[in-house]
Amino acid sequence: MKIVDTVKTENRAIEIITEQLESDGLSFEDGILEDTTVRCECGETTAVRWLDTLGNCNKLLVVGICNCCGDDEASISDVLEMI
Repeated sequence: MKIVDTVKTENRAIEIITEQLESDGLSFEDGILEDTTVRCECGETTAVRWLDTLGNCNKLLVVGICNCCGDDEASISDVLEMI
């Protein structure tokens, strides 16, 4: 599993996903938010992912959350995984 950069709080993770969707002209309500896991520098940690449920795009957005190595000041490009 790939090691990813993370944010410190779930609120910041959701903000990052929302900002990316808005910049892509999509709505947060066009998908669902789910809990998942990713691997960070500390090991396995929680993450949130947004899945497109309306078929508007083929995006899966994931942001990892770790209160140890996470950085809420990190740029979107550093912490956002788009699949």
